[in-house]
Amino acid sequence: MNGILNQMKRLAGICFQVFHHYFVLWTSPRNTSLLCGTVTDLIRGKAELVAENALLYQQLIAFVTRSLRTDVPSSHYTVYVRTKHFERGNGCISYY
Repeated sequence: MNGILNQMKRLAGICFQVFHHYFVLWTSPRNTSLLCGTVTDLIRGKAELVAENALLYQQLIAFVTRSLRTDVPSSHYTVYVRTKHFERGNGCISYY
């Protein structure tokens, strides 16, 4: 029984090592990616590069718009703000 347990632990350790090795290979950047990307960009035409630039610019605008968006205040908060505005002596409730 003890021999089977040791063999299973050894096999699990080997499986973990193999998984770790391939995970590190998968997540690490390649050394030639910058050079290959530069050469590929030099080969591509102007129209293709302009189209890629427009797509990336559109994605940037969408990202910035989403990151700057604020939450819409709840109706309770809106009533509170309007009530406080009326109590300050303005005489009327202003609509923002």
